[in-house]
Amino acid sequence: MNRLISRIGSALVIVSVFLFALFLIIDFSFGSFLVCIFLPIGYILMAAGFHNECEKDRRVAANIGMVFSAIYAVLIFLVYYAQTTSVRLETLTEQARNVLDFRRLGLIFYYDLLGYGMMALSTFFIGLSIKPKTKCDKWLKALMLIHGFFFISCFFMPIFGVFAGSAPNGETSNGGSTALVIWCFYFLPIGVLAFLHFGKKKNACVVRALHHVSMKCKDKNLFEKAVSFYTEILGFKIKRRWAEGVMLESGTADLEIFCNGEGIQSLGAVRHFALATDFVDELAAKVEKAGYEVFIKPKDIVIPSEPEFHAHIAFFYGPLGEQVELFCPENL
Repeated sequence: MNRLISRIGSALVIVSVFLFALFLIIDFSFGSFLVCIFLPIGYILMAAGFHNECEKDRRVAANIGMVFSAIYAVLIFLVYYAQTTSVRLETLTEQARNVLDFRRLGLIFYYDLLGYGMMALSTFFIGLSIKPKTKCDKWLKALMLIHGFFFISCFFMPIFGVFAGSAPNGETSNGGSTALVIWCFYFLPIGVLAFLHFGKKKNACVVRALHHVSMKCKDKNLFEKAVSFYTEILGFKIKRRWAEGVMLESGTADLEIFCNGEGIQSLGAVRHFALATDFVDELAAKVEKAGYEVFIKPKDIVIPSEPEFHAHIAFFYGPLGEQVELFCPENL
């Protein structure tokens, strides 16, 4: 459902931007104003999808992007609803029209630019939250990040009076219309790529990577020997240490060594390997349903290292009798 809603939002963005460009080209002001009311709706639905699927270490950027999208929507709703109601129905005094008529490049026009400046910031931070896995996603991320720089012109041009006195009687500016059409052609691929992104099938329960391999030593001397070997000879770094063990880190996966393995030599030194995932409970249920024993049910643990390390785990026996841990650290 989440991806469907965001795909619908992306489709609404595509249609709105396309019609906006078309109405600008044929000089149909009311049509262009009307579709601009629907563009923020589609954009928020689209942005919410990226916010929902972003990883935890990118959540701040996604949150900021959503805040800016809400500010953008409020400003645009106010600007274009005024154009399609009070301004179009000609119920305003001349003084009020100078303020509220978008085509006179007054205060309401500046609010419109401010709104699109907020949209630019939103796309920038939403772009930061995207972790691309395909070539299309890489293009989408790049376009959204670059679009963020539109904020500079949208925000500062009114401050420096670029448009002051340009259209006191509401004459259509060919240069302004051309700039907006160019913007449409730039933003349209963002909507298309987002539509394709949310159309991809996604398995809800996935393993992200191998998180760590665990070994046990039968005594303290072997433990210190193993730690020394992997750190001094092979270059592992100590990630965290506690009374009964140590976690060593390499570039892609970690090595866990325990010193409390008395009497387990017959089982071998390598005790289990851990798979990093956000879906410990769901995957444990799937494993159990497939007929394999989940000998440690999903639970929260606290490793008494300095600082403490919290995780959500489960253990099961694989097809070859191997012990596999499902591991979700709090900072995954």
